Order: sequence, then structure tokens, then C-alpha cells
Amino acid sequence: MGKNSGNNKEREGASKLQWILLIIIIPGFFAMVVGLVILSFLGFSIAEPAKNIASNIPVISSLVDSREGAEAEEHEREDMIATIEEQEQRIYQLEQELEASEGALQELEESIEAEENEEQEDAEIEGGQAEIKELARVYESMSPKRAAAILGEMSTADIIIHMSEMRTESRGQILAKMEPEQAAEVMAALSYQ
Repeated sequence: MGKNSGNNKEREGASKLQWILLIIIIPGFFAMVVGLVILSFLGFSIAEPAKNIASNIPVISSLVDSREGAEAEEHEREDMIATIEEQEQRIYQLEQELEASEGALQELEESIEAEENEEQEDAEIEGGQAEIKELARVYESMSPKRAAAILGEMSTADIIIHMSEMRTESRGQILAKMEPEQAAEVMAALSYQ
């Protein structure tokens, strides 16, 4: 009977546990679930207060934190991807602006170079004109016979260039001392100027 009474006590302890489980815990859990469903239909936010309460419970808080951490990491990752895409678009825009600026800069450099070349050519022409004027003065200071002999050795185009800078009186004296055919050719060319 000793064994039987030990089994009876075990059965009484097990039956009390079953009674508590069936009468108190299961209906209480069911009532809590029904209450939460009703509150959610009424528009009350249940998730946030539940997270706050769960975060204070030691074992459950680690689960809630890890879910929130994962969500936060996912949100942060999406933000980073969006930031990278925005920066890539900005880089593309800046590259386009740089290419346009480089094109404009190249055009300006070419324009400046062309102007410098023109100025240099103008300076060379002016320098050449100054030399020609100087030579014309030298020819004028010579005797007309000697100047005619020197100019007679040049081409008609060169003679015209030099004589166009002389005074009319000196031109006439030099042409008078030149060969008649060459003088006629120079006179015809001077009349077209």
C-alpha cells in the first residue's frame, strides 16, 4: 500500500497541475488573445506596447532587440544604397559638366591662340612694312641711277612693294633710269594699286 499511496499523491499533484492548466492558464491565454484582437480592431496599437513590455523581460528582450536590430540594419542598408545611387548620379552630372567645361576651355584656348597668331602676323607685317619703308627711304637717298640698278635686279612684285612706300617724285626719277620694258611693267602694276 505504500506504493499505492505514493502514486495517489503523484496523481493528486498531477491532477492539481492539470486543473490549474485547464481552468486558469489556457482560458486566461485565450482571453488575452481575444482581448488583443478586439483592441487591434478598435484601432489601438498593440505592437509597440508589447515590444516595450517584452524588451523588459530578460529572455524575450534579446529576441525583440535582435529583430529590431535586423530591421534597423536593413533600413540602414537601404539608406546607404539610396545614398550611393544619389552620389553616383551626382558624379555623372559632375563628369558631364566637366566635359562641357573642358570643351569650352579648349575652344577658348584655340580662340586665344588664333588671336595671338593674328597679332603676331600683324606685328610681322607691321615690322615688314617698317623695313620696307626704311628701304624705300634708303632708295630715295641714293642716286636714281643706282636705285634703278638695284631695283632692276628684283622681281616686278618686289619692285612694286618697295616703290609703293616711296614719294612720287623719287619714284618718277628711279623709273626714268630703269629699262623701258621693266619701267612700263612697274608703272602698270602701280596703277592697279
